[in-house]
Amino acid sequence: MTILDTVKIKNMLDDLVNANALNLKEFKFRIEKLGYVIHKLEVQTSSIHNDATLIVKDMNNNYYTIGV
Repeated sequence: MTILDTVKIKNMLDDLVNANALNLKEFKFRIEKLGYVIHKLEVQTSSIHNDATLIVKDMNNNYYTIGV
């Protein structure tokens, strides 16, 4: 995974968690367009802080974890 892909995914994940005009369907579409498959998505929301952890898999079956 390139640094550019990581930054793109982090920004999209942040937008998803904070409800900044990105829904889950669009998020999944954009991840797949980058060449990754979502393996697991965990979102923790609270009134104080929102967290998310995403695990994606590439075409070579390598897994990557990204969190915000």
